[in-house]
Amino acid sequence: MDIHEKEWLGLQLYRYLIPSMLALATVVAAQSISRNLAIVNGETITEEDVGRVANGRVRQLTETREPSQSDVSFEREKLAIRWDALNYLIERKLTRAEAARQMISEDDLIENEIDRNAPLPTREVVMAFIEANRVRMPLIERLSPAEAFSQVRGYLNLQTSRAVRAAYFDKLSKQYDVKTYMEPLRTEVVTAGHPARGTADAQATIVEFSDFDCPQCGALTETLQTIQKVNSEKLRLVYRQFPLAHLHAHAQKAAEASLCAHDQNRFWEFHDALFANQKELDTDALKKRATSLGLDTASFNSCIDSGTRIRAVDKEIDEGYSAGVITAPTLFINGRMFVGNRPAAELQAILDDEFKRIKN
Repeated sequence: MDIHEKEWLGLQLYRYLIPSMLALATVVAAQSISRNLAIVNGETITEEDVGRVANGRVRQLTETREPSQSDVSFEREKLAIRWDALNYLIERKLTRAEAARQMISEDDLIENEIDRNAPLPTREVVMAFIEANRVRMPLIERLSPAEAFSQVRGYLNLQTSRAVRAAYFDKLSKQYDVKTYMEPLRTEVVTAGHPARGTADAQATIVEFSDFDCPQCGALTETLQTIQKVNSEKLRLVYRQFPLAHLHAHAQKAAEASLCAHDQNRFWEFHDALFANQKELDTDALKKRATSLGLDTASFNSCIDSGTRIRAVDKEIDEGYSAGVITAPTLFINGRMFVGNRPAAELQAILDDEFKRIKN
């Protein structure tokens, strides 16, 4: 091989082999850099971290997937598993950081902040829940009174613990500046046929599962009215019933009454009047409210006395449970679930993120 052939060969190596090696090195480097999915108190949680927790469940989900399951449903289930893993890792870091700040053990932190704030429900609350939900719990009739009480009490305690835990870690998330970068998990919630404010083609829809006899729901209602004024045509509000009848004596009847008003296309006026004075929600007060608002009182009174809207309220409660609702108020903002009362600034930040996602 003469000198010219060697130069030619060297040139080909430079033109083809070296760029290929550089490209391979770039791919390897990119693969070794795991994308950040969250930052907690300055510490990162990477895609690799989430994978270590979630991949086993994802593989199991893939192996047991039914042929009839849609791709959309399957991908949502995978995302839900990844969010479970991410939330677990976030909670671990928050627990560690807060326990260190208080100079106590992590177990003591959970005991002090969650377990002690989720006491067992009283006998009165358990019996009220059984009575209010007897129709949707037909199997309870097969149990002895003691077994029914024990199972319902355990269920209510679990739900209370979940709500307390969610609220506590939500507070810590703000305290330690948690940021997440994973695609939001969304839940489809039926809105058709339910009372709505705003245009149907609004960029964002807030579905509120609420209770007219719930103080936090009343406070949130004022916030939502402010938010709607600020966002005007870009926002649609949908009201869904979720009366906590075992906790609030007038919740069920107020929910029925609001649907009786909805039958006359007067839901929102009635809704605003109920939340404006939550201390007067007994049946007589509901009828007086209808009269003062100029509703057809004969039709309204017949509707509320006959209980014709009980099934409709029960159906909404069941749909709430199916969507993951455990308490009121619960919001779904374009399908993203948020539990409890939220300040206007936080809701506006979520809406701004949704508007930005639509533009992109």
